[in-house]
Amino acid sequence: MEAIAAAKPVIKVAALCISPIPMLNTDLEVDGKYPPVVEAFRQRILVADSILFASPDYWYEAFSSICWLQSILGFISLYFL
Repeated sequence: MEAIAAAKPVIKVAALCISPIPMLNTDLEVDGKYPPVVEAFRQRILVADSILFASPDYWYEAFSSICWLQSILGFISLYFL
């Protein structure tokens, strides 16, 4: 029982603001490099075990945050995986 209690999983949560990340644009890649803000985001994604996106809810609707989320998912699927 002591071993089970000592082996509690450690969960670390890091918040990342996506507002400085530009909308997905393939012209942003120059010589295989991305803008610094995108590269910093890429490094955070690569070291993560999982990713959770959250969006505010206004009157049961998500507004422009969904457009940003689509752009971020585009960066992840096209460039990071």
